[in-house]
Amino acid sequence: MLSSEQVKALGVEGERLTEIHPNQAEDIRSKQAEIEQNWDRLHRKVNYSGLIYFVAFAVSTWYLMCFVVVVVVVIVILLLSLYFMLSAILYPCTLEIDVYVRRYAVLVVLARNEHGARWPSG
Repeated sequence: MLSSEQVKALGVEGERLTEIHPNQAEDIRSKQAEIEQNWDRLHRKVNYSGLIYFVAFAVSTWYLMCFVVVVVVVIVILLLSLYFMLSAILYPCTLEIDVYVRRYAVLVVLARNEHGARWPSG
């Protein structure tokens, strides 16, 4: 692959050839100009392609970040809905358990008062 130094070296070689072959100088200079124009065009394409790849990378990264945010939001919504569904299902059960615990506590208090005994404190 050519580098900028090699293209410059071709230009120097072209000048040397025009001094050696003055009758072919016009053809040599036109070929030298063509080489430099093609080199410049290639350089612009590479720079433009680099910009396109950078923009494509930035856009794809932005889309990826948006996708991750959407996935996190969906997961949070699903977890919250699961929490509310379970609490709606379990809340009546906790009320029922609470009623049984209170009834047991009332029975214990009544039993203590009836027997006059003190329950061991723990």
